[in-house]
Amino acid sequence: MVTPILDVRNLEKRLDNGSVLKNVNAQLRPGDFLGIVGPPGVGKTVLLRVLATLVAADAGEIWIDGHPSDDAPRVRGLLGYYGGTPELFPEMTIRDYLTFFARSSGVDPAFVSVRVQEVVSTTRLTAVADDRMGALPRTALRRAGLARALVHGPRLVLLDDPLRKFESSERDVWVEILEKVRNQGCCVAMAAETVRDVRHLLTHACVLAAGYVLGCGPIQTLDSRLSQLRSIHLQVMGALRAVQLLSERPGVFQASNTGEIVKVLFMGDSSEVLGLVQFLATKGMSVISFREEPAYLM
Repeated sequence: MVTPILDVRNLEKRLDNGSVLKNVNAQLRPGDFLGIVGPPGVGKTVLLRVLATLVAADAGEIWIDGHPSDDAPRVRGLLGYYGGTPELFPEMTIRDYLTFFARSSGVDPAFVSVRVQEVVSTTRLTAVADDRMGALPRTALRRAGLARALVHGPRLVLLDDPLRKFESSERDVWVEILEKVRNQGCCVAMAAETVRDVRHLLTHACVLAAGYVLGCGPIQTLDSRLSQLRSIHLQVMGALRAVQLLSERPGVFQASNTGEIVKVLFMGDSSEVLGLVQFLATKGMSVISFREEPAYLM
């Protein structure tokens, strides 16, 4: 059997808000793609940084290509991490920038120029590879950040919300790039509020909400398990009181408000949507309107 590139066993991590992510388990092999998905503030970036060995877990084990994650010097050479637009070196060209990081990451000096050209091509930066970074648009700089994460030939690529705030055309470019990276045999783990743009690439997912791991495993398993995950938006007089009441109700994973609009994430069938509205009414709350929105962000 092929050794997993990423093997996560019963991982736990306490978040700053006191909630605990528990029972995170995953095994990824060459070409697998993991989506870590959930609303803001649920621990997606923290979990990604734990996988990157940048933050310690509170319990459980992480193995990277057969090596324990606490063997950081060895493991980090197997990882590529993208956290957003890279630090700017305005006088350097992208080619020089990638050459510097290839050499400092231990790429064989005889193959540095070849490897740099490969990732320039993969990330579709050929046309601007010899331009100064200070003169480039943000879209090119973000792709340069991805190229930096790839230049040393990692086995596992970790991406923190890489498609955020892109126009649809640039998102399409990134999706094509990520598909190429996956097809080259890398494992990819991507954290985002939604992974709909790369849904066709996913083999695994970890779905988070308010300190809960709603599901973590192969896509086929999660699709059926999370089919009853629902999100409703209610306009309520006394939204703060409604949030307090709903947060204590069984089956509700998350309740929050923006002004009079209360957002609720819970597990149940369509009849239970009306049940929540009726529950608030019995508590003297005036519900002005409500609507259901897609809850499974995949």
